[in-house]
Amino acid sequence: MRTQFIVTLFVSIAFVFGCSRQNDLHLAPVSGVILYEGQPLPNAIVCFLPEGIDNRAASVQTDANGRFILTTINKADGIASGKYQVTVSKFEEMEIAENNKIKKSNRLPKDNKNLKPLIPIRYNLPATSGLFVDVPAKGVKNLKLELTSK
Repeated sequence: MRTQFIVTLFVSIAFVFGCSRQNDLHLAPVSGVILYEGQPLPNAIVCFLPEGIDNRAASVQTDANGRFILTTINKADGIASGKYQVTVSKFEEMEIAENNKIKKSNRLPKDNKNLKPLIPIRYNLPATSGLFVDVPAKGVKNLKLELTSK
């Protein structure tokens, strides 16, 4: 009985603090555009990874014009202020059909597909992307991240 009480108490405390942590997040709007070789990069996955452990990561897919609005919990709610490393990924799925012809698609990758990167692979990893953004409490509008093939 005592063990059940302690477990129930622990779960209740975790629930209260977990819910209050989410409600205590002060999110700032962040929107912008991803350019590759000066052109908008549509259907790319953009991830903002916090440098500290206090903030949550956020990610989104760019639209047809390479534009994005970051999401942490609810659509387009922004991210907490702080320093972030940014990654950008874009792949082309290449499915080899039974007749050895290659079908191409820009859908999100699946495990059973061969993927071809459409931008340099260095942008996929925080350690090599070279992309950093400092988000102030008021947020960032019209952020421009420019990627190159070099």
